[in-house]
Amino acid sequence: MRISAGLIIKWNNQILFGHPTGRSWEKSFTLPKGGVEIGESTREAAIRETFEEVGILIPLSKLSKEYIVD
Repeated sequence: MRISAGLIIKWNNQILFGHPTGRSWEKSFTLPKGGVEIGESTREAAIRETFEEVGILIPLSKLSKEYIVD
């Protein structure tokens, strides 16, 4: 079973979406997310995937604790 992790980035009451590579531009926006690697926590994977996909590095300390699902 493959586990995926991602972040919802909210700034000024707007949510950041990305465009998946290789898909049509029409109706194909999504949250930055991807697979969890061996030895990596879901939080670490979410931060890594967000950086890889949209170039934003979110410090672990900035994650809202009340919204984290492990």
